[in-house]
Amino acid sequence: MNATTASRHALLVTLLLVAAPLVRASTSQDTIAPSDSAQIQTLLFDGDLYLEEGDLTGALRRFQQAYLVDPEYLEARLALARALTVAVLEDRAADEAAFTREALRHFEWVLQRDPDNREAQWGVRALAQRFGTRDTPPLTTEGGRAAWNEGARAMEEERYEDAVRAFRAVVLAEPDVPGVHRALADALYASGRADAAGTTYRKALTLSEHDYRAMVGLARIAEDEGRTEEALDLYAEALDLDERYLPAAQGVIRILGHADLGSLDAARLGLLGRSHLLTRGYEEARDALRPAVEADPSPENHKALGVTYFFLERNGDALAELLAAYEDLPEDTEVAYYLGALNLRLGRREAGHMYLRSVLETNPRNRNALQLLGVSLADVPGAEEES
Repeated sequence: MNATTASRHALLVTLLLVAAPLVRASTSQDTIAPSDSAQIQTLLFDGDLYLEEGDLTGALRRFQQAYLVDPEYLEARLALARALTVAVLEDRAADEAAFTREALRHFEWVLQRDPDNREAQWGVRALAQRFGTRDTPPLTTEGGRAAWNEGARAMEEERYEDAVRAFRAVVLAEPDVPGVHRALADALYASGRADAAGTTYRKALTLSEHDYRAMVGLARIAEDEGRTEEALDLYAEALDLDERYLPAAQGVIRILGHADLGSLDAARLGLLGRSHLLTRGYEEARDALRPAVEADPSPENHKALGVTYFFLERNGDALAELLAAYEDLPEDTEVAYYLGALNLRLGRREAGHMYLRSVLETNPRNRNALQLLGVSLADVPGAEEES
């Protein structure tokens, strides 16, 4: 490691003292020797440093070592899967198909034990989107892969008829992969054949009912044809499946963004506000979410308004809304993270650390919480002893 890495490693050793007691143990982690646990955590932190510096080989080596110390250690599996995924997404994998299969194997293992694990859900989704479907590995036939690559190039170059022909060939080669049907639907829509595109999007959804990108394709067609209620329902369903899917939020804003807010019910105000928040329209989000909270003071609405106020730097309002959300959502790491960040912003170090530690109790490798806690502790004399 270079000098910068060494200094950051020293900081992470301090963080290790903070985070290690908070590791949520699985059955196997309950019995793992303390020395092994410390070795695994050190390897994971080292791997993170290598990954941040772009040394993917070093990161993979450290994460593999951590995994071999205890194959049942969930965080080691996650870290290894993450690095493999980065290699695939950045076109740095020596064997793309093998890296993808191995990453999916680890993510699926994690999800079997922790179905709500967001990092594993992200990994499966990222790999799936890479290959045109939300929940399947890469194409298996040589002809299918070649046709897929041709179709992708044609779409990038706006040669939509060529893309249609190529993706039809992929469908013939890989008929059971929902993502290839969606890719064909995208090409059909771009070439002006909305009816055929709609039929093909629906085919994709029969193969994978949670394909939110196909939902957005159908919503776009419904929106074009003036069926705004149907489009809005589809955009909302897509956001329920992936709350950060930007095209769905943009669709909501196109339909509701110019409406009289007084004419919207609480559900639509909340949907519009969260969509503005996702697109970083914080003032517009505030205007929709304030009446949403008044009409429906749900924890989700309090949370969205609190995060909006956080970015608008209305600290007192943000604190009130986030605390209201936290009462009903104490396990929500996003709420706890923003409460931690907000308290640190307000100079309330102990309260900030308490919330950040609660994030780490749920997810010991939450990178945002670790970074923020590290920055907060870095200049505090005796922080190591305090930890």
